[in-house]
Amino acid sequence: MRIQPFVRRLLTLSALAPLLLSSLISPPALTAQTVAAPGEPLPTRVVQIIRDDASIYFDDLIAGLTVQLEQLAEGRYRVECRDDMNALGEFEQVAGMISRALTDPSVDAIFTAGAVGNSVATRLPAEVRTKPIVGGAIEFSDLDDALLGPAGSSTLNNYTFVRSPRRIAADLERLSTLVETRRIHALVNGPVLDFFGEQFE
Repeated sequence: MRIQPFVRRLLTLSALAPLLLSSLISPPALTAQTVAAPGEPLPTRVVQIIRDDASIYFDDLIAGLTVQLEQLAEGRYRVECRDDMNALGEFEQVAGMISRALTDPSVDAIFTAGAVGNSVATRLPAEVRTKPIVGGAIEFSDLDDALLGPAGSSTLNNYTFVRSPRRIAADLERLSTLVETRRIHALVNGPVLDFFGEQFE
């Protein structure tokens, strides 16, 4: 059975929110105070969202993610999801956005809302990736296990991602039961194809 888009979003949300929450409270500097004293304001944890382009999918995902993070963090700290970095299809800007977020002392974690942002994050030198980065869009994640260790977790320091649901392999398997073909043509946004180059060949 094919997983419908809204079900996929729910499955992704159920994995993303706890993942981002653990990223926000895992560094030692953030775990010193997890509960505010009576009468004191809750500490704020900032998630910087970095978008490749306008996306209805990520609009819905981020809105739901923000709500879930607020619910999970209730009583411990206030979550602020900053959604003010959008490359609007100018993919050469994404690396600079990630760099600014990494050096901004007010940002605690980064969420890359797009395959380009995720790709840039995975190629950063370990010493540059100083804050937790959660990838929200992994290109061909169910066909390439290069980023996964034996335990199924990310092999990169300060980087993780959600791999569920497994879309491409499952869709191709279902397609193979419907029609016999040796070649499949896929529509890909031109700028995305230019950015990834040989990875799509």
